[in-house]
Amino acid sequence: MQHIMKTATLLLLSLISCSCFSQDSRLFEQTWILHDLIINGQSNVPPVNSEQNHIPAYFIEPDEFLTGVCDGTGGAGRIIYNGTTEFSFPEGVGWLAGSCDLNENQIYSWLYQEFWDFTIVDPFQYEIIDVGQNRTLSVTASNGNQAIYGNNFLSIAKFKNESLLVYPIPASDIINLKYNKDISISRIRIYNLQGKQVLLITKNLSQINIESLKSGIYFILAENNENKMLTRKFVKR
Repeated sequence: MQHIMKTATLLLLSLISCSCFSQDSRLFEQTWILHDLIINGQSNVPPVNSEQNHIPAYFIEPDEFLTGVCDGTGGAGRIIYNGTTEFSFPEGVGWLAGSCDLNENQIYSWLYQEFWDFTIVDPFQYEIIDVGQNRTLSVTASNGNQAIYGNNFLSIAKFKNESLLVYPIPASDIINLKYNKDISISRIRIYNLQGKQVLLITKNLSQINIESLKSGIYFILAENNENKMLTRKFVKR
């Protein structure tokens, strides 16, 4: 009887251990690029300038996390996973004592560090969403603030074969779409991070009013007459 109880206890501990340290394997499949930092409901898109053109985050198996705005402000922490929806830093995230050369980067670095340093007690919730080739990671602190990452650079960029250009990024009220002259778009759908369609446009496909949308990250799916789709990501301030 004692042998059976001992075996059951070991099995239970094993299951608990697996649950605590399991995680979504997609976390480790790419470098995550910060697209937006939402503090108190306000969007804070990272600055792009001569000192830094992206803010990376690395989840390194089994328990290492690295990120930072500038070389002198990098942060690192030991991460513990609880299932596939949350993680925490038992000792917090440690930051280098340096600073950014440009003032706008330094200010943003302070804001970014404040997000990760909000608490070392409450876990961060996270969710990964795939839309076509675009992958988005949303990390939410216990106070509701969010860091939104993607698997590509957030910039004014063209699709393959220069088929579609979306600008400005970020946008406040209007986004413009410029197509290759050989592309015939029949309709455009816009989705939020939860995969919910928030806009459907079938007319005036070169300029879209997004005033009604909340601040955050959205996906554009432009469909041509052959039911082929082009995807693009944009930020609404």
